[in-house]
Amino acid sequence: MISAAAFPLHALDIHIQGEYNMSISTYTHINGGQMEEVFKALGDPTRLAIVRMLAINGETCVCRIVDELSMGQSAVSHHMAKLKQARLLCSRKEGQWIHYSLNIDAIKGGPLAFLLEVIDAAEKAAEKSNAAAVGSCC
Repeated sequence: MISAAAFPLHALDIHIQGEYNMSISTYTHINGGQMEEVFKALGDPTRLAIVRMLAINGETCVCRIVDELSMGQSAVSHHMAKLKQARLLCSRKEGQWIHYSLNIDAIKGGPLAFLLEVIDAAEKAAEKSNAAAVGSCC
C-alpha cells in the first residue's frame, strides 16, 4: 500500500490538458496554511461536529461547544486549536471565554474551491470519456 505521506499535497502539481487546465498546486495554501492540514483537521468526527455546529449557530462560545459535545474543556480546546491552526476558525475573547466562528472566506477560497474544481474537471473528463469509443483503453 502506498502511503499518502509519499505524495505530499504541497509538492503536487497536476495539470489536466485540453479544454480545461487545472493546477491543484494552486490550492495547496490557504492564508499560509497547508491544504493537507485543512483536510486532516476536517478528518476528525468531533471537529466535523464543531464545524457543523458553528455553521448552524454562527459565533458560539466555547462553553456552549463544551456542553453540546459533552466533552471536557481541554479536549474541546485541543480540537479548536487544530481547526484554528488549519485557518478554518476565527475567534474573539470576551472576558474569560472565547467565541468561535467559521472563517468562511478561507473555506470558500480553499477546500471548497479545490473540491469544486476537482468535480468540474472530473465531469469534463467523464464527458470526454463518454464521447470516446467504448472499449478503447491504453
